[in-house]
Amino acid sequence: MGCAKSQEEEEKTKDEEDPPMNVRFEMDRWQEVIAIRPHDPSQEWKRTRLLPALLSASVVERGQQVQAEDVIVEFANTVMAPHESLADHAVEPDALVTVRLDLERAHGYKIVEIAGRYGYFLDQVTLRTKKGDVFTQGGMGGNAWPARQVDSYVTGIWYSGHHEYEGKGIRFILSDGKHMEVVGCKCNDWTTKIEARPGHHLTCQCPPNATHEFQFGNRNQFHFYELPIPSDVA
Repeated sequence: MGCAKSQEEEEKTKDEEDPPMNVRFEMDRWQEVIAIRPHDPSQEWKRTRLLPALLSASVVERGQQVQAEDVIVEFANTVMAPHESLADHAVEPDALVTVRLDLERAHGYKIVEIAGRYGYFLDQVTLRTKKGDVFTQGGMGGNAWPARQVDSYVTGIWYSGHHEYEGKGIRFILSDGKHMEVVGCKCNDWTTKIEARPGHHLTCQCPPNATHEFQFGNRNQFHFYELPIPSDVA
């Protein structure tokens, strides 16, 4: 049998080699004292100690999909890099470290641009997320359907199926009550309709811990995922 240490034993050994010290963390009206090993990189203790504390205190909602890299920590008005430790910044016991969230990254899965190509049928759909990732389904046939900016959130999708090309057309239902679509000239019905749950939106990029996935299309080629709309805009 192996003699590998359990995670609890490994943590105990690390604590003995690098005794944790109490540090005060503050974000808006929330403040909490957390024991942190001085020489651990911030990326590690943000993931194992700070983020769980934020979740436990409901400072960060679990549905926000916030990860350790979304949490920014500062000491003496200087941001700690992921590889830097408290010791690197000369943080002493009971010192105050401020915390904030990089909400731009948390919003990154939002679809912000819709474009495509069409002819008699749907030739191509192109979507861009706030992070800048571009997802294209289909080829270069037909005519260009000009790109349009999405100011709200995609909360539903209607699809017109067909055995050729990418179908007949696709319509994106938006949270502000409007819609955007890329449709071929033969699009005259909607064979599939999907809708996000209240307070949620649809994205074309698979996020961590996605709870719902929707697949549709004549080859099941379209994949969308459901995420909560971040609480600061919901």
